[in-house]
Amino acid sequence: MWTPRPALHVHVILYSPIHHRYARADPTMGRIWVDAAVPCLEECGFLLHFRDGCYHLETSTHHFLSHVDRLFSQPSSQTAFHMQVRPGGLVALCDGEGGMLYPQGTHLLLGLGCNPMRGEEWFILQHCPTWLSLRSKTRRFISVIYD
Repeated sequence: MWTPRPALHVHVILYSPIHHRYARADPTMGRIWVDAAVPCLEECGFLLHFRDGCYHLETSTHHFLSHVDRLFSQPSSQTAFHMQVRPGGLVALCDGEGGMLYPQGTHLLLGLGCNPMRGEEWFILQHCPTWLSLRSKTRRFISVIYD
């Protein structure tokens, strides 16, 4: 038996215009990569929470992106980001102490750093269609998408 809980937060997808890839959560490794060519909703969809003046990104498996390159189970000061906005729908997330969130290394791990190159810190925040995801006992997702 399951009980639906309507989300009161915005469902978003993060797209990197520099790398032409979408951010994708990998719950098995507890990391977020910017390597998806097509946005699969279960992995690429995030909930954007606004709390105490900061933003928190929650994955579809209910974990939060943090400042320390791993996912946390609860929102905290380590998962809080400030958002900078530019015309054209571009956003950048920072920790408020000089660190910017951007894809790093050859595998494009999304992490906090101080030296983004060529505007790597800017993402396009795309609104997701409304969807409902159910997880079966075999840990597979079933999604119903409403456009």
